[in-house]
Amino acid sequence: MKRTDALYQQYLQILEEELRPAMGCTEPIALAYAGAKARELLNALPDRIQVWVSGNIIKNVKSVVVPNTGGLHGIAAAVCAGVVAGKAEKQLEVISCVSPEEQAALKAYMQTARVEINPSESELVFDIELHLYAGEDMVRIRIVNHHTNIVHLSKNGDVLLDLPITESSEDHLTDKSCLCMEKIVEFADCLDPEDVRRVFDNVYAMLSPGGRFIFDLLGEGEVPDGEPFTLDYSESVRAVFRTAREPDGSVRLSISVFDNGSLSFEENILEKLHAPDKVRLMLREAGFEVIRFAHRLSEDEGADAAAWFVIAGKDGSHA
Repeated sequence: MKRTDALYQQYLQILEEELRPAMGCTEPIALAYAGAKARELLNALPDRIQVWVSGNIIKNVKSVVVPNTGGLHGIAAAVCAGVVAGKAEKQLEVISCVSPEEQAALKAYMQTARVEINPSESELVFDIELHLYAGEDMVRIRIVNHHTNIVHLSKNGDVLLDLPITESSEDHLTDKSCLCMEKIVEFADCLDPEDVRRVFDNVYAMLSPGGRFIFDLLGEGEVPDGEPFTLDYSESVRAVFRTAREPDGSVRLSISVFDNGSLSFEENILEKLHAPDKVRLMLREAGFEVIRFAHRLSEDEGADAAAWFVIAGKDGSHA
């Protein structure tokens, strides 16, 4: 699998969707995102807000403290936080940067704004609809099935977005029917360094302070040069392994299995070799502070290691 392959790009998109950073419990953050997106289109602070939410969201949000609001909780607080202080472009990090002044403005706004909360008549498990009013202007937004899946956006009846709605939680996400263990391993083994850097950035954003990020990577010692080598699994079954260096620095491993002298299985695996110093640099650029490489999780670094376990910590955690 190469970076230019359509399947590689599909797998990369799935990975990025699964590693999308979020702040706090995602249901109130989705409400804040809807509020921020609608306020952005309204281009004014609304004096009235109508909210329709599915029962599952009511259950999950009613007692949850909304991050960066000074202890406010519930549906109205989540929506108003997005309206007053949200940055819609940050999606599920929409209220990750709320100043003390904005917190004070939020509390003052909630004293005067009219927020009406209603149960949705939809049968969808995840359904958010907001109507924001300012003077004669009205903006409508609807998010269904997952936290950033906007299916409707309009202002004063002018429709900007109106997508079909299904009951799938994968609605408008990348099709995952392409996933299988063989291709997942192949994708992981040949991930391009620039795409690795993006993965590190996303993992760091999602990791809690004090958390650890642990993974392994292929080392030079695991790729012997020279003639093919053979392993005899039984009197009749024999496997032949061959390695070859590709021009881009990756390694191609060919495996041929023979049963009673006849070829019964053959496989080619393409893997990337990542130099430890470059991986260290990418981790540090992503923000990781504590980084240790070990041949085994319990061992110190070894120059002759065939493979490496990498342990990276966030915000001063100790590996």
